[in-house]
Amino acid sequence: MDYEALLTLAMEAGASDLHLVPNAQPTVRINGKIRPIPGFEVCTYLDIQTFVDEILPEHFRQQLSESGDVSFSYSKFDLGRFRVNIVKQRGTLSVAIRMLKLEVPSFEALGLPEAFIRQMDRGRGLLIVSGSSGSGKSTTIAALINEINQKYAYHIMTIESPIEYLYQHSSSTILQREVGVDCRTMTEGVLSAFHHDPDVLVISNLRDETVIDYALQAAESGKLVIAGMNAVNTRTALEKLFSGARPEHMASRKYKVSSSLLGILSQKLVPHIREEKRILSYELLIPNAAVKSYIYENRWDDLPTVLISGQKDGMRYMDHSLFRLYQDGEISRDTMLKFSHDPDYIRRLEIAALR
Repeated sequence: MDYEALLTLAMEAGASDLHLVPNAQPTVRINGKIRPIPGFEVCTYLDIQTFVDEILPEHFRQQLSESGDVSFSYSKFDLGRFRVNIVKQRGTLSVAIRMLKLEVPSFEALGLPEAFIRQMDRGRGLLIVSGSSGSGKSTTIAALINEINQKYAYHIMTIESPIEYLYQHSSSTILQREVGVDCRTMTEGVLSAFHHDPDVLVISNLRDETVIDYALQAAESGKLVIAGMNAVNTRTALEKLFSGARPEHMASRKYKVSSSLLGILSQKLVPHIREEKRILSYELLIPNAAVKSYIYENRWDDLPTVLISGQKDGMRYMDHSLFRLYQDGEISRDTMLKFSHDPDYIRRLEIAALR
């Protein structure tokens, strides 16, 4: 099986991902939808094992053998850059490959909200980009890094698993560390950053309780911390900041989050009304007095009310973002309802718009 031809076809088709699964045809994900690649035979487990043997770096082989899962970046001069994830399944291997763009899109091209960008310009505190897998978190974070690199004379340090975008020094200097290559774990990488004097610390995924604690410490010390998080909305992201804290540390965690959090952008890529692309919908939480009060009181159910009433401060509820895209003719009504948090609230917005 010609894997270079597969990668080339996937990139030319505008695919975001390529999947190789034993006893199935190679498939690609285009605009969120999985489809087989015509003209290619079913992959055997030996086909995939041969491909893995060719591209898997030596230092990751033991990890794959022990944990059954490994992610790493892969570059080929005449093809491009890729993020590769390999998992064991039923005694064989399955491969998912994410196509990485070489150029970082602009804020305008991504549709990022101005209120979120202004929070970045404050230069210190914690900024979280959340979303499910494939929601564009890494690209949004890359756009933030690129903007800081152009505007400010900072020392930027990233801890990534794996490295996706590559940067050139501009006004800032950028040091990129890949987990499993340049440091053993995310925790060790973030801890070592305290000794390397960064102005900006970028953490690809806030997943571990210790990493969350270090990120908050870094933000409290005056650094700008930009972090990704797998969370479907701003409420879930906030809850994850507290879910692993011990009861005796909860009061301290609430103070740290309330004093250092700059904002949470929760994003989704939803199907455009023209099926050949997807478009960003988002929820934006900016901590004001009401948000901080709700954090201390664990009033998570009241967060949608804050998002709705906080629009004058730049906040945005996901359903408002979807409704605006629908009004602007960017998405269908079915898409709006499918991705909304509260379809009944969407219908009330429709009724109000008719008055």
